[in-house]
Amino acid sequence: RSWAVAEEKRAEKQQQLDSPRKAVPSTEASTEWTIKQYVDAFLKDKQTNNVGPDFVGALRGQLNRFEAFCTERGRFYPTTITKQDISDFRATWASGWQKWKLWSPLKRSKAQTNYRAFLKYCSRGDLLDCFTKIKYGQSKPKPLTQEQVKKLLAQIPKTFADSPNKVVRVSAFVKTAISLGP
Repeated sequence: RSWAVAEEKRAEKQQQLDSPRKAVPSTEASTEWTIKQYVDAFLKDKQTNNVGPDFVGALRGQLNRFEAFCTERGRFYPTTITKQDISDFRATWASGWQKWKLWSPLKRSKAQTNYRAFLKYCSRGDLLDCFTKIKYGQSKPKPLTQEQVKKLLAQIPKTFADSPNKVVRVSAFVKTAISLGP
């Protein structure tokens, strides 16, 4: 190649880096995995480790959201994700993700743990400190209403119909717990 061609390629690459929203994935064959490939592999890994389908479904939704965010910013490979990208992604949680507002702080913390695990899986441990701790307090127990107690006591003989001894023991346990209170 001539020097002029090399300078032209350099300028083109620099323009892609300067405006990531307009960047397009390279058409050249690459051995580096894309974020999408990592998402698929991570989900497969979770499935083969006997993680429940509900959890895998929730994880898929979370990671697809992350992958879409990165793609929109022109980040197709985990190696191109920056700390600023993570910070901007976290900023979208409160403003653009309606479900996030309804979640308890504990559930938000668990979702953040999933993102951290994914980044670790992508060998991007250097980004983990971008996820600051979400503070949450212990939730207070909510006592059963009188109607719920009656329904529970009525269900015990039906559930343990094959064992009268269990009916007596479980009923006594429930009544004792109710009488002691919270």
